[in-house]
Amino acid sequence: MLMKIIEGLDVTEILNIHKYEPPMSTQLAGMAKGNFPSFIPKTTEERVQNLSRSLYKWASSDDQWEVTEKYDGSSMTVYIKNSVDEEGNPIRRFGVCSRNLELKDTEENSFWRQARADDIENKLRELVPERNIAIQGELIGEGIQGNKYRILGTQFHVFTIYDIDKGEYLSSEERVSLAEKLGLNHVRVLEKVSLYTSPAGPTGVNVNSVIAELLTYAEGKSVLNAQTEREGVVFKNTRDPSLHFKAISNKFLLKNGE
Repeated sequence: MLMKIIEGLDVTEILNIHKYEPPMSTQLAGMAKGNFPSFIPKTTEERVQNLSRSLYKWASSDDQWEVTEKYDGSSMTVYIKNSVDEEGNPIRRFGVCSRNLELKDTEENSFWRQARADDIENKLRELVPERNIAIQGELIGEGIQGNKYRILGTQFHVFTIYDIDKGEYLSSEERVSLAEKLGLNHVRVLEKVSLYTSPAGPTGVNVNSVIAELLTYAEGKSVLNAQTEREGVVFKNTRDPSLHFKAISNKFLLKNGE
């Protein structure tokens, strides 16, 4: 059966084309301590092209969405959590993770080096002594994804904070406030918008038009370097932070051969 190809349609599965993910450098990969912690959601964002049903609903409501720039780096998670040691004594356990693994603390590992440079463990122990939380963000800079932003060294930019005990994400306001309290960079918040276009119904929302508009919106120069095309933008629902998705800039994809 022939399928009609329209602008904005995700043809990844149809054409069996997948983005090439280059292997991590040794400094980034590090030594695995174990799998990514099961009590923390992994940092994944669905592409807007795959969310037709949800977009139909969202473009029919007046919900507000926080828009942040999507940085092209490597996903990094740090967490602190009540636990016990081998003797059963209570401890506050601190961990550092890449996208898929928890990492051993080694001098040469880029994720742990950044955690130490930002003094994250000590700050969490001192400033949030009673909370079990995970801070997730993007590690960018030298040695990471070609360092498109021409940054000296590396930087960690927070984009999500997860309350482990409650099993939910912090609101935009609390996340930004806590990142500031901890002295950590936060990805740039561009604005807050509504996706509303029209009421749902037979002549209501045109999902393909919404997708096309969001992909165009994703294009632009990075706030980190005005000479660099931004990778795209991330939308987070301000009412329910568990609702989030990304729109990737086609200009970025074309320029970087992706």
